[in-house]
Amino acid sequence: MSLLGKQLEVKDFFKFDQVGGIVAKTIGWMLLAVQKLATDLFFVILFVIFLLPTIPKICKGVELHLAKKNARRFASVIAQIEKNIIGYLVTKTGISLGTAFFSGIIMLLFGVKFIVVGVLLLFALNFIPNIGSIIAVFIVLCSYALSNEIGRASC
Repeated sequence: MSLLGKQLEVKDFFKFDQVGGIVAKTIGWMLLAVQKLATDLFFVILFVIFLLPTIPKICKGVELHLAKKNARRFASVIAQIEKNIIGYLVTKTGISLGTAFFSGIIMLLFGVKFIVVGVLLLFALNFIPNIGSIIAVFIVLCSYALSNEIGRASC
């Protein structure tokens, strides 16, 4: 490429000696993020495993210390909360399944490789509010771009 009579090359715009450091820092940051996610997930699962079996006992204990009228009201509020949570999870699962299914069809039409992995990512990450779907689509788009060599200069 020529600009104002001067021949320009890629090395004029890009410092190849710094690529290793940038890649190392990026990989280190990503590993720390994965480690934090795994640690948080482990503690959440551990907490849920020990908390779920004790919920009925906690409710009974609270009901014993309340007056009869308040105990019934407390039980009805707990039942309503449980019903709403189940409804939310059923709805969210249905939406996630639908999104994953139709996205899988679109990926199939575009010839994306690893469709099953993409569909599973879309399904699972759709449960993360606001950004989960965006992250999943970004991962699938990157996979598509890399597998089809999009952005690679042709000689």
